[in-house]
Amino acid sequence: MDGLVAERVAAHFNVPFLLTIQANTATRIIKTRRDLRDSYSRLWQDAAVVFPFAPNAQDAVAALLGARQGPVEILPCPTGADTIIAPTPRAPGAAPVILTAFHLAHYGNKNIKTLLQAVALAAKTVPEIKLDVVGGGDAAAFLQVAQMAEEIAPGRVTLLGARPGSEMQGRMTRATAFAMPSHRESFGMVFSEALLAGTPCLHSSGRAIDGLFPDGDITLGIDPSDAAAMAKALVTLCQEETAFKARVGEAQSSGRLEILRRDHIAATYLRVVGTIMGQTANAA
Repeated sequence: MDGLVAERVAAHFNVPFLLTIQANTATRIIKTRRDLRDSYSRLWQDAAVVFPFAPNAQDAVAALLGARQGPVEILPCPTGADTIIAPTPRAPGAAPVILTAFHLAHYGNKNIKTLLQAVALAAKTVPEIKLDVVGGGDAAAFLQVAQMAEEIAPGRVTLLGARPGSEMQGRMTRATAFAMPSHRESFGMVFSEALLAGTPCLHSSGRAIDGLFPDGDITLGIDPSDAAAMAKALVTLCQEETAFKARVGEAQSSGRLEILRRDHIAATYLRVVGTIMGQTANAA
């Protein structure tokens, strides 16, 4: 919505404007405000540069408004927890632990029920699999998630409650994988935090960080409504934990994960702004 304001301010001062795209938020607004579809199409094309959080955000908006003709620069959402931590191997004899994290009030969108079903199905192949859930919330939400866990995957789930953000990466690096198969997700900074902490991720296809990395490399994308496919992905992450974490480690050391860090995000933004300012000055 702020793009409509930016367009008018830019026209008044005769300067370019830049546009950030969040997949879930942008597509929801575009679909809802059909009366503004022409205006959004104009913004999409007229912005000097468009900054999608991830490639799937660009694809989602292009599917609604058509392919963009101007420059596009992927600019992930920065997180305050972007320390690089080398992958932590699972201790001999330790059970594989899948970690998820979200405010429990959002358990519906975060799709905990299907994740629990997937864990129960995965246990047929990986009997020792566990699920840790980090997240605060009121008593009603906590009770609802606890009851689902006991009904669907009894004995396999630990609700850890709210935890300080400062300890999350340390907890992530000890997990086999981080999973958050949301129905809707604009980006999901927790995925960045997990990968930077050396942990592979399971996310919903066409959402979140999808498109930033090749599927099956350090992340796996699945249909969030398909418990069987999700279970298969969890089994793969458990059985191939060493290989997945080795690839995450390579991505860390080679610099492929720098795109997720604040310094790189800031430098990318400043570079693009500097280029646009230079072009504007030359045109004047």
